Amino acid sequence: MPIRHALFLALLIPLAGACTGANTTFNPDGGGGGGDLFGCGQLGGPCCAGACTSGQCIGGSCLACGALGQACCPGQGCASGGVCAGNVCASCGGAGERCCAATSCSGGGCCATNVCTPQGGTCAQLGGVCNAGSCGGCGALGQACCTGNTCTAASVTCSGGVCAACGDLGKACCAGDTCASGVCRQGTCAQCGGPGQPCCANATCTSGCCDPGNRVCITQGTACQGGGVCQGAMCSAAPCGGLGENCCNGSPNNGGAADYCVASGTACSPGTQKCVVCGGAGQACCDGNVCSTGGCCDHALNNGGGGCVASAGACSANQGSCQNGGCQGGACGNPGEALCGGAVGCTGAFTVERNNICAACGDAGQPCCPGVGGDYCKPSLACNADMNRCETCGGNGQACCPGSLCPTSTAHMCGGNDLCR
Repeated sequence: MPIRHALFLALLIPLAGACTGANTTFNPDGGGGGGDLFGCGQLGGPCCAGACTSGQCIGGSCLACGALGQACCPGQGCASGGVCAGNVCASCGGAGERCCAATSCSGGGCCATNVCTPQGGTCAQLGGVCNAGSCGGCGALGQACCTGNTCTAASVTCSGGVCAACGDLGKACCAGDTCASGVCRQGTCAQCGGPGQPCCANATCTSGCCDPGNRVCITQGTACQGGGVCQGAMCSAAPCGGLGENCCNGSPNNGGAADYCVASGTACSPGTQKCVVCGGAGQACCDGNVCSTGGCCDHALNNGGGGCVASAGACSANQGSCQNGGCQGGACGNPGEALCGGAVGCTGAFTVERNNICAACGDAGQPCCPGVGGDYCKPSLACNADMNRCETCGGNGQACCPGSLCPTSTAHMCGGNDLCR
């Protein structure tokens, strides 16, 4: 089996940081080794043991979060003026918009059934005219609770039939487990951000790091539950994808993509799970069965892991010379040609065996190419396992992209059925 990896650039959020120091220049043909992948921890790439150097780890991917229109940060955090709705930060507080944290609405409006009614408007489903947070004499601080034990003013909650203060430190959390100060823990608004305290909104701490394993702030140098140690403002993790480093996991949170490397001219070795130089004569085959300058990927080499034979060089198992990617002088191993004998297999770039014939693989609508620990398709594609076919990935109901990424789906999460949701 040749050495391959897969990930893509076209669908991902623009790059904004690096985790490994490896070369991450994009290789537009999707083959030839390294360079078309993100290393873990980068914006748009997979998380490093639950941590990111840029963005927040959401559904196994490092995503920008918190601003309007972006994914909600861990703990359903959004910036001021936004609230988490369907895992996306939406505008809040205005007339007809969702209520902001601590049941607040702008301009003295009323939070009626989690929708803001403006001053002077009729409160939705409750009746009564909104006046300074009160809906016709109910719902404000000290007033009786409205229908359904609801309160409509900012920072109040129904307690014993009366609207009582909520949201401040030490007081009960407001509706939706929100607080005006601190964070909600076991029904009470607690201090956050200090060492040993819960992480504040958007996974922030006043110093040190927010440990993604338990959502608690830790000091510099402290071990993180998910691995690594607190460095700067985040938990570091073992780098992957660079030359000599471990291969990055192609499917850390469901999906079925092959493991990969990010350094240009490298691929994942199945024997060592390390990133090695690929493509040249005597080196490992690169992604998608690729060898440079018309070389052949001879699968009988490297204990079945595959190795490159130079053009005009001798293929193993008496399969003649390599010409334009095929052994036997170019008569076997390329798309549409017979399988080469003696375990040499399909030797051309982007080929896979089908009924003893070498077929093209890796492009949209084509069979999936085999890879280390999973399947390989060219950038912006992933393997539909049910159909064994490369298809567009990352959107709702589509296959999970390499790295368990779902950059264009609603929740940005790869489900247990290997489809994005």
